Amino acid sequence: MSYERIIVTSISLSIVVILTIFMYSIGHHEIFGMVVVGMLWGCTNVFMKQGIHFHHNENDTFFQNIITDIKTLVTSYSFVVPFLINQTGSILFTILLGNNDFSLVVPISNALTFIFTFITAYLLGENQLSLKCITGVLLVLLGVTICQTAK
Repeated sequence: MSYERIIVTSISLSIVVILTIFMYSIGHHEIFGMVVVGMLWGCTNVFMKQGIHFHHNENDTFFQNIITDIKTLVTSYSFVVPFLINQTGSILFTILLGNNDFSLVVPISNALTFIFTFITAYLLGENQLSLKCITGVLLVLLGVTICQTAK
């Protein structure tokens, strides 16, 4: 994955977050915020996974390897940028929890996270489409729809 793609994706996601916060503040439906949280969490999961490359030295102690891992995470912007965007989703999630029904926000946001993780991994070539995956995504969408209409 090229760094240009990561930067463009990061900027795009940041714009979506800003627009979401604006739309949320002027009174649009909370489901839009939940979709954005799911998108921010789901899309960045794949990029964070790709951004982590640990190299352990067999001669180092356990604690030396931990220090090396932390240093690798903090200095790798291919991990840090998606992580910060992911945390922006967490901030929006907290805002949603404060203003909406907990029993809707949590399951819908988490279900949508699964869907966006699957879609992003597929688009980046990490997953293959299969009947099981498509069935799972459709069942999650059905569950989200039932949650939203039941309240």
